Amino acid sequence: MCGWKVIFTHVTVRLSGESLRNATEGHRDGACTGSNTSGSCWNYFANTSLVEKAHAGVLRVLAPR
Repeated sequence: MCGWKVIFTHVTVRLSGESLRNATEGHRDGACTGSNTSGSCWNYFANTSLVEKAHAGVLRVLAPR
């Protein structure tokens, strides 16, 4: 994603009671994702393309509200 700097790779983090494994932790200064705030932002990213190929039509994704 544009403007993000990778801080750590292959991390496991718990978000809303769910585990996200093999994620990438990123940081950027400026507008944050999911809100209209600005400042220093931290976020986690995951590549789901391999999972989508292996479990085509089965994968359920929790979309942001």
